[in-house]
Amino acid sequence: MESIYNIAEICSKKGLNNFVLSPGSRCAPLTVSIVNHPKLTSRTVTDERSAAFIALGLSLETQKPVGLLCTSGTAALNYAPAVAEAFYQQIPLIILTADRPPEWVDQQDGQTIRQQNIYGNHVKKFFQLPTDHQNPDSAWHIQRSISEAINLAESYPKGPVHINIPLREPFYPKNSNDVKYSAARIIEKVKAQSAVDTSDLKQLIQLFNQSEKVVLLSGQNNDNTELNTAVSIFTDHHRIPLWAEPIANLHCKNKIQNIDIILSGEPELEKLSPDLLITFGQSVLSKSLKSFLRKYKPKHHWHIDPSGEAADTYQCLSHIIPVEPKSFFSIFKGDIKNDEWLNNWITMDNKGLTILSNFFNSQSEFSEFEAAFQVTKNLSPEIILHLSNSMPVRYANYFGSFIDSGTVVRANRGTSGIDGVLSTAVGNALCTEKLVFLLTGDLAFFYDRNAFWNNYLPDNLRIVLLNNHGGGIFNMIDGPKNLKEASEYFITNQKLKADHIAGEFNLDYLHCNDRESFKAALPKLLPTSGKSKILEIETSIDNNTKVFNSFKQQIKEQFGK
Repeated sequence: MESIYNIAEICSKKGLNNFVLSPGSRCAPLTVSIVNHPKLTSRTVTDERSAAFIALGLSLETQKPVGLLCTSGTAALNYAPAVAEAFYQQIPLIILTADRPPEWVDQQDGQTIRQQNIYGNHVKKFFQLPTDHQNPDSAWHIQRSISEAINLAESYPKGPVHINIPLREPFYPKNSNDVKYSAARIIEKVKAQSAVDTSDLKQLIQLFNQSEKVVLLSGQNNDNTELNTAVSIFTDHHRIPLWAEPIANLHCKNKIQNIDIILSGEPELEKLSPDLLITFGQSVLSKSLKSFLRKYKPKHHWHIDPSGEAADTYQCLSHIIPVEPKSFFSIFKGDIKNDEWLNNWITMDNKGLTILSNFFNSQSEFSEFEAAFQVTKNLSPEIILHLSNSMPVRYANYFGSFIDSGTVVRANRGTSGIDGVLSTAVGNALCTEKLVFLLTGDLAFFYDRNAFWNNYLPDNLRIVLLNNHGGGIFNMIDGPKNLKEASEYFITNQKLKADHIAGEFNLDYLHCNDRESFKAALPKLLPTSGKSKILEIETSIDNNTKVFNSFKQQIKEQFGK
C-alpha cells in the first residue's frame, strides 16, 4: 500500500493541505494516510453531498485546492452537485473515490457501480489509477497522475478533477503506525504568462476609440484587490460606467449598482445599449440585464478571459481577449472620455437608489424583502456574505449600494442550485476568523440541514432564514403563479421551523415575525456567544408577493418622472 499511502505525501508537497473525508471501508488506506500525515488538515463529514459543498466553501476562502475522499458506490454520486458547481464556478477540488477492482463491476458485488467518468464533462479530467500498486511502473503512474491532477485543478480555468482508486482487500492496515511515507517525486507546473500581441492591441484600441458608448460589465468574481484597483483606474480614466452586481465584488468609481431598477423603470431602453460591451468574470445574475443585451445588442462585445474561451451569453460576442483582466485593464489606454454617457448612467443609478431607499418608509406591512434589505444595510464591515439562490440572491441584487465595500459576497451561481448553500457557508466559516453571514430561504435551508451534521461547527456563522413556508419565488415569476397546481407542486408549502434544528445542533436561535420583533432580534445576531446563530424570520408568501410587486410598480411610476 506504500504507493497509496504516498498520495497524502504528494498532496502535501503540492500544497493541497485541506481534506474533507466521509467514512467508509474501501477508502480506509487513504483515510488513515491522510489523517496521520502531519501537514494535512482533515475533517470528517458523513453526508457526502454536504461534505463536497463544505470542501467547496473551504476552497473559496483559501483559494487553494481542497481534497475530497469517499468510499465506493453511491457515496461518489452524492458529490455530483458540488462537483458541477465547482466546475462552473471554477473552484479547484481534487475528488478521490475509492472503488472495487474493475473485474467486480456489474457482478452484483456490494457498493459497486460504474465509477469511471462518473461526473462526465463536469470535471476537467478523469484519472483511473491502476489496481496493481506494487509494480514499479504502477507506482510511477500513480505518483505522476496525482501531480498532474493537482496541476490541472489549479491551471486556469481552475476546476474539479476526479481520481478513481480501485483497491483490493485487505485494505485496513494492522496498525496506524504501519502507514509510512517515502520520498515522493512531484511535478511542478510553471504558470504561463500571456499578453495581447502589439498589433492586436493597436486594433483593439482603434476600435475602442471609435465607440461612442462603452460599458464595462463584470460577472461573478472572488474578491481581488489588484483587479479592483485596475478596474477603478480604467473606468475613471476613460469615464465609462461599470455594471457590477454584488457578486462581482468590485468597489470602484463609476459603478452602476441599481441596474435591475434602471432596466425595470427606464421607458426608452434602446438608448441604454452600448456600442461596445467589455465583459469579464463569470456568470451575471440579472435576467433582465441578459434579456436587455440580447434584445438591444451592442455592435461589439469583447470578453476578457485568460483561458481564451468565452460563452456567447448575449449573442453578440465579437472578440475573445486571452489575458488576465487585471493585466488588460492595467495596460489598455484609449482616448475616449464620454462624460455625458457616464453622467447619464450615474443619474439613473442615483434615481434607482432613491426609489429603493424611500420604498420601505411607505410600507406599513412587514415583508421578507424589507428584512433582507435591513439585514444587508446593517451588516458590520469586513464580513463574508453568502447568498442562497432563488429570492435571497435576487433581493440582494437590489441592495448593492448598501453593501459595505469591505464585504465579500459569495453565491453558488455556477449552477444556481439550492442544494448546498448552507454547507458552502459552513465550509467558508471553518477557515476564516471573519463573520460569515448566510441569507437563505427556507427550502434551501431545510434541504441542506445536514450541513450541521459534523463536529466542526464554528462560532462565526450567522444564518438569516427567510421562512415563508414555501418556494415563494414561484408566486412571483410569470408562469407557475397562475397555475392551479402552483401551491402544491411549485411553491411546495411546508410547515417546518428552525427552532428544533437549532436545539439539536446546539445553535443560538432567534425568531421574529413582524417589524418590532425583527428590530429587537437583529442586534443580537452579531455578538459572539461561542455558538453559531440562526435568526428565523417568518413571513407570508402572499404578503411578500404583494410588497415586492408594489416595489416594482413604484419603479415604473417614479422612474420616468
